[in-house]
Amino acid sequence: MPASKTFDDLFDSGPFPHFQKSLGLFRPIGLNIRMRAVMTVLIGWFPLLVIVAAESIKVPSSMWSFLNDVGIHARSLIAAPLLIISEGMTILRLALADHPLGKIPY
Repeated sequence: MPASKTFDDLFDSGPFPHFQKSLGLFRPIGLNIRMRAVMTVLIGWFPLLVIVAAESIKVPSSMWSFLNDVGIHARSLIAAPLLIISEGMTILRLALADHPLGKIPY
């Protein structure tokens, strides 16, 4: 790795960190992880709930079907936020593995 590149540069570049930085969600490791997890739920699961609620006006059984769909809840309410939360811990461990002395360089 060139001396001008730091470990954080590997994970801070790309379209998703830039998008999150523009929203003010992506800051140094450990900050705003809870807010990013909440935003993941609001963007991924809440619109589905709103759409199904609107649909249930015409078809009442659609809300029951949505509430009983364990897969969508597991992916949107559990797995996606856990990936965001675990990102902070993973990046810290990768920083330890990358540094020659095994210490975080900051």
